[in-house]
Amino acid sequence: MSAPNVRKMYSVFLGLAALSIGIYLAAKASVLHAGISQEQEKIFEKKPRARVPEIVQLAEIKARGASRDSEDEVKPKEVIKAVKMGESFEGEEHWLKGSSFRLKNHSNKEIVFIDLDLSFPETTSSGNEMAFPLKLGRRPGMPEYDSKEPLSVKPGEEVILTVDEDTYARLTRFIEKRQPISSINKVRVGIGFVIFADLTGWDGGSYYRQDPSDPRRFKNIGYEPPDN
Repeated sequence: MSAPNVRKMYSVFLGLAALSIGIYLAAKASVLHAGISQEQEKIFEKKPRARVPEIVQLAEIKARGASRDSEDEVKPKEVIKAVKMGESFEGEEHWLKGSSFRLKNHSNKEIVFIDLDLSFPETTSSGNEMAFPLKLGRRPGMPEYDSKEPLSVKPGEEVILTVDEDTYARLTRFIEKRQPISSINKVRVGIGFVIFADLTGWDGGSYYRQDPSDPRRFKNIGYEPPDN
């Protein structure tokens, strides 16, 4: 066989070998991801809002994600693990079940009520963006909150808010009024209304004071923190 023909056959052989390796790697990746839905990437994002000093800081998020002990593990395990804001991770349909948010009091006052807002941008495919509030503590002036566990977070202290079985069931029913919970892969997180022990409040950079004539209401008193 002539030298040109030998070189041509060698080139064909290298091409076939490269193609075989590519097919093998793709098949292996498919096997490694067995058990994870096609929409496997989940993410928490910070809710966009004006740049204001944080009264409550979101110190850590934990969520139900996929974990592997080795790259050769066929089906990953589901574990509750710390995840970073703005970074995607693998998760199953019920990835929000059991998730938790560690919140730190960055004010100089004792906090008795925190409203943490979760919004779901993917729900805009079926209407307005849906939002689900998670609440900690008893809201002053509202008797319906009297059955809630009281909250006391001193300056510098932390508290953990968890999406437990009951909360997740309510969240699922809420979302599934419009679309399946399995369609949710992204959640925007933001600190909502915060109430202090002195019956003043904070929301989005503005301070509030409880209305003596209507304890259910809090009146906006501006951007400067009140003296008391």
